[in-house]
Amino acid sequence: MLESEIKKAIHSSVSHPELREILEYAVLPAGKLFRPRLVEALALDLGKKFSQDHLHLACALELHHAYTLVHDDLPAMDNDLIRRGKPSTHAKYGEWKAVLAGDALLISSFEVLMKIQSEKIRELHRLFSWCTGGKGLILGQFLDLGSHGKVNTTEVIRIHELKTARLIQAAVAGAALLSQNKFSPDYFRLGREIGVTFQLLDDLNELTEEKLSPHEKDINPFLLNHPMAMKAFNRSYVNLKILMEKENLSHLNSMLNHYFEDNRRSLSAKSEVLTLHLQSDVLKDLKGFM
Repeated sequence: MLESEIKKAIHSSVSHPELREILEYAVLPAGKLFRPRLVEALALDLGKKFSQDHLHLACALELHHAYTLVHDDLPAMDNDLIRRGKPSTHAKYGEWKAVLAGDALLISSFEVLMKIQSEKIRELHRLFSWCTGGKGLILGQFLDLGSHGKVNTTEVIRIHELKTARLIQAAVAGAALLSQNKFSPDYFRLGREIGVTFQLLDDLNELTEEKLSPHEKDINPFLLNHPMAMKAFNRSYVNLKILMEKENLSHLNSMLNHYFEDNRRSLSAKSEVLTLHLQSDVLKDLKGFM
């Protein structure tokens, strides 16, 4: 259903066949669909229904996420040649085409968002814009690229809040707004805790690779200050569990538990490599999670 919605959005916003092809290449096949699945889980928990408005929000989030990945992979940024097991968009089509395709995906995400019929669309639009703009996701990318490897763990966590958690907050708080017809600070906070936990788990999984790039070494919080990074991870993980229990979010809890279980297996299977990078008993430090 989401893939069909994504294709409709791309075909609606782009008529040129090659540009349309590049956009579809950048978005499909989709990855983990983590953000759309958050919208679905919250919709089922809070309103017992995944409505057309929720589908539009999920589609907008995935298009926006895809745009950030296309631009992140560019030579001027992370210079990644592989994305989701295939050549990144600029590696496949060239740099200028990837830049413009990313721009088109960004605009398309807001086009889809404006299809939402809820009376709270203006509030949702403000939330989405704040989370993704110069006070949110883009600022996080700006601070990340501008750090030049000279950041401490506190600064990295702040970058994670902006670059990763903001779009997840748009998913969680946005879905709650559509279901409850009001903005809830609790769901905004829940999105923050999910986002930080999500990104710190990604940082840990990065350390299951034997070879790391210089940038990965410079900005990984577990290499900068392992105890402080673990403290931040455990705090966010515990907080999100408390918030889910408080709000009785069974569908969200089930979805996240599947995600956490996959990470537990991955980290356990490669614990020796983790210990090699961190030179400490990682599994002992992760015992609350494992």
